[in-house]
Amino acid sequence: MKKILLFAIALFLCLPMWSQFQRKSLVEEFTNASCPPCASQNPAFNTLLKANLSRVVSIKFQTNFPGYDPMNEQNPAEVQARWNYYAQGGVPVAALDGTVPTSSYGGGGLGTWTADYAGGPYGFNNNVFNYSVGITTPIELLINHSFDEELRTVSVEAKIINHGDTEIAPANLRLHVALVEEEINFPSAPGSTAERIFEGVMRKMYPDHNGTSLTEALAAGDTMTIAFDAPIPDYIYDYRELAVVSYLQNHATKAVFQAEISKPIALDGIADASLKSSFGLPPTFCDNILGASFEVANTTTDTEITSLELEVNVNGAITTIPWEGTLAVGEPLVIDAEDQVLYPGANQISARILSVNGLPDIYKFNSIVKPVTVPTVPVDPVSDSMEEGFEEVANFATPENIILLRNAEIDLAVVDNTEFSTATWRIGAFEASDKAIFYNFYGLLANQRVTMMTYKADLSGKDSVALTFDHAYVTYQSESDRLQIEVSTNCGETWTSVFNKAGSTLSTGPAQTGFFIPRTARWRNNVVDLSNYNGAEELMVRFVGVSAYGNNLWLDNIKIAGISGTSSEEKFLDENALSIAPNPARQDLNLILSLDEASDCQIVLQDLTGKNTEILERNLKLGQGTHNIQYHVQKPAGLYLLTLKTQKGQITQKVTIVE
Repeated sequence: MKKILLFAIALFLCLPMWSQFQRKSLVEEFTNASCPPCASQNPAFNTLLKANLSRVVSIKFQTNFPGYDPMNEQNPAEVQARWNYYAQGGVPVAALDGTVPTSSYGGGGLGTWTADYAGGPYGFNNNVFNYSVGITTPIELLINHSFDEELRTVSVEAKIINHGDTEIAPANLRLHVALVEEEINFPSAPGSTAERIFEGVMRKMYPDHNGTSLTEALAAGDTMTIAFDAPIPDYIYDYRELAVVSYLQNHATKAVFQAEISKPIALDGIADASLKSSFGLPPTFCDNILGASFEVANTTTDTEITSLELEVNVNGAITTIPWEGTLAVGEPLVIDAEDQVLYPGANQISARILSVNGLPDIYKFNSIVKPVTVPTVPVDPVSDSMEEGFEEVANFATPENIILLRNAEIDLAVVDNTEFSTATWRIGAFEASDKAIFYNFYGLLANQRVTMMTYKADLSGKDSVALTFDHAYVTYQSESDRLQIEVSTNCGETWTSVFNKAGSTLSTGPAQTGFFIPRTARWRNNVVDLSNYNGAEELMVRFVGVSAYGNNLWLDNIKIAGISGTSSEEKFLDENALSIAPNPARQDLNLILSLDEASDCQIVLQDLTGKNTEILERNLKLGQGTHNIQYHVQKPAGLYLLTLKTQKGQITQKVTIVE
């Protein structure tokens, strides 16, 4: 419970110089694990901060923009609140003592910020810190912390001392206290950049992001003490890196008057265990049983492990496996888990050690099994065709009968224009619909892959099978982002490429360096001949995007279909089923179709050699009755064959095209 032993308040800045106290500056950086500019600027910025540890306190807030960041997901609300407080619009950006510095900071010439980028980490240097710490303050801030024996609670004591000779009034002063991890060293990059070492990361603010308001005056020479106990969140990566940062800030002006840090505490005599997994992955996407075993090792130097808890997570369903015994230092242990049942879709499987000797696992990076995505599909085909226009799919959700393989929702997502402040038009294909799916090559690093994969379709009895889809894409400059489409008839055991384009061959318009959201003129229709798979009893299709860190690819109106075959003994329609008028014709053909029952129809125009073939309709659904259909064709003058195929039969008639 919080104990405020003496309340203090805000500052008067016009105090005699002899009564001032050496100030420590506060740097608050907003950054993200999937932000390429952050990954570029942070290493040098961290080096600068380390060189100034005696006079600068830093704290990092991991934002939810522009992409996936597990540290943000663990505490998004408090990060967002501090982000909103400074009203920033991009990352990386850093505030110094409550101010987002510009090129005019300190009178100008101290930092190296450009006029259009305030607070960029690249702009900080020793001259900037020389100036900031030289601004005197009458306040001294002392902070220390300790943990309870079970590592569940942190005890914090902060002391605010007025070294001035004048009383300090409250006026919006707040004491902020934050639990931070001094270094989070991921085994592999957690986001879409190569950055894996994160320093001074805010994990929890106490009592929250609002801090503790100071409501009473602090007399000259007096000390205010604030002490409290608070829970340690369970998502800490490394308890050995836990520190406490505190700073005193005027909430109205944002000015920070003093900052301090209580450094990490040695955790002696506490055992640590490592974890390795062995998953028996299913041989095909149709198999839904996953086997698993886990190897645990005692990685401490002086402490036996007598109990631990292992957690297995399959799609959010938790299984806890307890173990008791004696595990000596350096000794391994194998724990077999029950087979896990998988379900159609992108199954997420992970495991971790929950506790060791009844205490939280103090170092999670050697005891967390990185999530594995195992896609599975139903054993039986879901339909005799596949069609997806995305209009009924919620933004960022997964369409029915489709699997999205992505690290983060933003990497491959169904969206409409409400997700983009600059798009006032409909962003479906040709601006004829509201939604499409986009591959975020603008944000994905080079060689990162994202995949959209369909469930199985049963094309038994179908011929003229084809895939149709619309796409829009431009390069950033000259990058070659790629779309490869592959099909499988054995539930994903093997795949065959049927479409493979990249860069200029995939592009539908000139390069642009802005985030690409297509207009009508940038969309193109595609037809991929899948006649080699006529009659396939099961067909899966996957759309694999490979980023070159270029610009976005958009897909819409995906359709996989054929028409029902007419058996080995071809059946012919009545001659009245198709008439062409006029005949001869120029470039406009007028067809009159007479159907005695509803049918899926295919209409094909070809020359007498059969080589120059144009499919006018691949899967046109028509009801019973007479239908008048017009086509504008661009063919050399000559004699052609026009064929109508329905589920009942077919008919072919000659048509002459004249100049």
